[in-house]
This record gives sequence, C-alpha cells and structure tokens, in this order.
Amino acid sequence: MISIFEYLFFIDLPIKTNNLVFFSIPTGIWAFCFIFSILLISNAIDWSFYLAVCLIIAPELMQHENLGLLKGTFDVNDLMINLIGIFIA
Repeated sequence: MISIFEYLFFIDLPIKTNNLVFFSIPTGIWAFCFIFSILLISNAIDWSFYLAVCLIIAPELMQHENLGLLKGTFDVNDLMINLIGIFIA
C-alpha cells in the first residue's frame, strides 16, 4: 500500500515547460528578500551586505562540477536570477 505522498510523485502534472528560468524564480525572490532585509536593517552598504552577497553566490558556485565542494546541481539560471535579485534590491 502506497501513501498519498508516494502517490503524488507518480502523478504526471500538466505543467510542461521548456523555460527553465521559470523554476529559478523562487531563488531570485529569496535573494531579493534577503538582501532587501539586510539593507533595511543596516541602512548602509557595509560588511553585512557583502557577507549576504557571498552567502547567496558562494554556495551556487561551490556546486559547480569542476569544484565539487558542495553536492548539488550547478545551474547558470539560478546564478543569474540570484544576481538579478541582488541588483534589484
């Protein structure tokens, strides 16, 4: 007997897209909100801003297959959307 959660993994959802940027939007929104909150708290671009940018960009770069420092999938779309979110904030 399979549970409802296992059953949900077998459902073919009607969302068919070739636009992979669509799946990177949540990480860009997260980057924007994180930087925006840091700027609201500190009221200036200081070390906390640069630390926050490094906390967003470094893990994505560390997932690159040539570095292999973090397990995960490196995606250029995630990196670009994160940078856009940072610059918009």
